[in-house]
Amino acid sequence: MIACACCASPAYLAARGTPSTPGDLAGHDCIIYESILAPDAWRFVRDKMEISISVRPRLVVSNVEAACDAARADIGIARVFFHHVATSIKAGTLVTVLDDFETKPLPVNLLYTAG
Repeated sequence: MIACACCASPAYLAARGTPSTPGDLAGHDCIIYESILAPDAWRFVRDKMEISISVRPRLVVSNVEAACDAARADIGIARVFFHHVATSIKAGTLVTVLDDFETKPLPVNLLYTAG
């Protein structure tokens, strides 16, 4: 299963505050990773209904590593797959936000040819 996570550095959150609802993202700088579908509209769940929140990009990047690096560099809030930031979260260089609003993890299927 693949889950998304919104994350930012502790320093960014100390300076700008921690969003408590998806709507709070309007007051934050966001780091957009272009490869995600509709990168400027992040989807969340509120009251068991999926909602789409338009985010204001401070930085748009073309790969997930750049998004994670920018978040660690205090540039803003990034939304990436959790497994990309798990080590940084464990190390304390990134903190997840809006966990209660994240969508359900997506199943992953791999196909390969035999042999």
